[in-house]
Amino acid sequence: MEMGLHEFFKREYEKAVETFSKVLSKDTIFSADRKKAIHYRLMANWMLKNEGYAKQDIALLSDLDWCPSYFNCVLRHGKLVDEDTALLEQLPVKSP
Repeated sequence: MEMGLHEFFKREYEKAVETFSKVLSKDTIFSADRKKAIHYRLMANWMLKNEGYAKQDIALLSDLDWCPSYFNCVLRHGKLVDEDTALLEQLPVKSP
C-alpha cells in the first residue's frame, strides 16, 4: 500500500494504478485498506485520463459505502493542481 501512495504522490500514476491493483487482488485485505486503495487507484486513473476505469472504481466505492472525507483533504495537500481536483468535487463522501 505504501509503495502505491509513494508512486501516487510522485505523480507516477501508471505505477500507482498497477500497485493498487496488486493490493486489491490479495485475498486478505482490511476493508479500510480496500477503500483507500480503490480511492487512490480511482484518482490515479483520473489523472491518466482513464475515466472509464475511474468510473468503475466509483462504482466499487459506492458498494463499499464510499470513503471518509479526509481522503480528499489528503489529496488536496498532495499538491494536485486546481484542474485536477474536478473529480474530487464530484465524489460523494461519507462524513467522519
